Amino acid sequence: MMRRIYAIDFAIVLFSLAFMVFLFGWAQPLVVGPRDGFETTRSVLFSVERADKVLIDDNPDFTSPMVLDVRKAHKVELKPGVYFWKAEGVFGSDVRRLTIKSFVSLEVRPVGNGFEVLNAGNVDLNVLVYDNKTLVKKISLEKGASKTVRGNKFVGGMK
Repeated sequence: MMRRIYAIDFAIVLFSLAFMVFLFGWAQPLVVGPRDGFETTRSVLFSVERADKVLIDDNPDFTSPMVLDVRKAHKVELKPGVYFWKAEGVFGSDVRRLTIKSFVSLEVRPVGNGFEVLNAGNVDLNVLVYDNKTLVKKISLEKGASKTVRGNKFVGGMK
């Protein structure tokens, strides 16, 4: 009789353990991307399963996170810097790191009586055109765009 009780107890414990492993494995968010240490210029596509939201913050403690509801479509535009993110559902995922890299590159080429100003960077730019110390024009340049202007000093920065 004792051996039968031990066998039933053993079966119950084994079944409970297998059920808990299955339950916790199923409830853990599956993080598909971006991978840990991912680097990009601006746009980020988060891909997760078994999660309700994605938290993004510039510190690993998530003291002031941006919260994205993953049940809705999102496109995230982040400024250059290092960010930490994780998925949350019944349980939370591991914290991952991503880096947003941007560079501003303004090329100026002589053309006729003026200059061609080209945005050679990977972000949109606002450009101030001066003739000596006098501001003569403000232009906006999308990535890869160029304009011909007259002036002798050009100052560009991110939009």
